[in-house]
Amino acid sequence: MTKLHNLSTLIALFLASSTVFAEPRLASEVLGPTPPELQVHISPDEIAYVLNCGKKLIHDCGRKIFASVFREVDLNDVCCPNLVCLGKRCLDTTIKGLLSMLMFHKYSTKVLPRSEAVWNHCTLIA
Repeated sequence: MTKLHNLSTLIALFLASSTVFAEPRLASEVLGPTPPELQVHISPDEIAYVLNCGKKLIHDCGRKIFASVFREVDLNDVCCPNLVCLGKRCLDTTIKGLLSMLMFHKYSTKVLPRSEAVWNHCTLIA
């Protein structure tokens, strides 16, 4: 239960709004059991790391970063430098934490490459 609470906090930090992504039904009803190849686990140390690096987000960049990775929305010139300042480890660990939640598993094949693309784009313009 603590893991779920910490991951909820992680999402709250990165989203700042529940309107960016919503499932019409419970993910467990839609997805069923998670296949082993999609199971991602995040340690308490990784959660603490993400919570700490997430404190460095400016404006509503957390929500915009999430949208750029999960919904392929372009990241603006303010948030790209902020993301680069946070570092690749912060982005990767946050994405790993989000993908460890059942409701996000089905997006892993699209999210992981998109996360890399967002990072590469931002390092070029930052």
